[in-house]
Amino acid sequence: VAVALQVEAQAAPTWRLVEEWRVGGEVEGALSFSDPRGLQRLPNGGLVVFDFKDQQVHFFDARGTPVRTVGRKGAGPGEFRNANGLFVMPNGQIVISDPSNTRFTILAANGDLVRTVPVQIRGFGYLWEPFWHEGKLVE
Repeated sequence: VAVALQVEAQAAPTWRLVEEWRVGGEVEGALSFSDPRGLQRLPNGGLVVFDFKDQQVHFFDARGTPVRTVGRKGAGPGEFRNANGLFVMPNGQIVISDPSNTRFTILAANGDLVRTVPVQIRGFGYLWEPFWHEGKLVE
């Protein structure tokens, strides 16, 4: 038994290159980072990124769509001077190390300022990388 099939010619798919993320160069929006010093997943599946150059915290949903940006350079509430990293706590709050302002800044998972915690910072590292161990944040 022989079966003849007629196959219609299909056009080759057209590819298009789309830049979605950028690291380096000038900061030009929420998807451009010049010096990311922290990237963590939030409990809701979204992402939070701290960019050193602009001293801002960028929030993204689970698909990578920008949701909110908070912070700026300075010494006031919600401002940062040489902050060097972040950590997402099990409850979703975000701790940002801000050694030049001698404090930690605590943000809610949506980016709202919760409080600042004064600390005696022993030194300034390029990148703050704490971890969670037995119910405590360990530097």
